[in-house]
Amino acid sequence: MLYILGGPDDVAYPNGMDDFEKIDHTPVAVANIGVGHGGTFWEPNGGKAAQVVVDWLDWTLRGDEDAGKTFTGEDCRLCKDPDWSFDKKNID
Repeated sequence: MLYILGGPDDVAYPNGMDDFEKIDHTPVAVANIGVGHGGTFWEPNGGKAAQVVVDWLDWTLRGDEDAGKTFTGEDCRLCKDPDWSFDKKNID
């Protein structure tokens, strides 16, 4: 399960973070980019948020190991990108 939130200014942030904290029985991740509600989806091709969604779907549905590097390992792409805050459970 993946939550993509627009950071603390996103109206969905409190509920999304609460959900993330409560989920312990399945792989879950939360990616925050501090742009508010709606993320970067208004940018060309959906911006950075859309790329994260595509990587998640390619990894989880197609088994694309390269896309999975966005989320897995201590040096995952989201872990190193200064635009994102990223937390995960039961992944790796």
